[in-house]
Amino acid sequence: MSEGADKESKTLEATEKRVQDALEKGNVPVSREMSGFASLLAILSIVVVIPAVGFGRFVAVMATTFQLAPDTPIENGADAVAALYAALFEAARLLALPVAILALAGLLASVAQNQPRLVWSRIAPDLKRISIASGFGRLTGMRGLVEALRSMLKVGAVGIAALIVLKGAWMGFVVFVHKTPQLSSKACKRIQSV
Repeated sequence: MSEGADKESKTLEATEKRVQDALEKGNVPVSREMSGFASLLAILSIVVVIPAVGFGRFVAVMATTFQLAPDTPIENGADAVAALYAALFEAARLLALPVAILALAGLLASVAQNQPRLVWSRIAPDLKRISIASGFGRLTGMRGLVEALRSMLKVGAVGIAALIVLKGAWMGFVVFVHKTPQLSSKACKRIQSV
């Protein structure tokens, strides 16, 4: 009798010992759909929360930065780095909440399905399985190329969603710059002189 037919013909429930052994080895049922659903809810909450909470502040800080740009001296590299650091800090503040929401959604989806447990045998590296040649083969094989294409499509989808969300603010920025042409010309002259 073949192995597949033998597994299908089993009608008895697993013993308590086998269930405990499976749990200790980390063999627990996990639904990928639950993680996807949690991620979808997190993304929807981000789309609702970020424009209301963080994006208005980010646009206000950036608008103030550009309004004060003509009066802000940038005489050396340290001044430019300080201005860049301030802009990056505001961008990081804007992105901190979405990253936290996505991380929390993934963690809650995992905890909702099973009790968290640390299984050392699953995370311990197996030196016999490390091979540069086979790793390169996995990356350049058909499955690796399909995964790369899927990743690019996901990044593209996120980029389009970000473009849709940020389009209104971008138009506001363009209108702001065109309303104050002396600001844009002075800023360009300062950048060219540095």
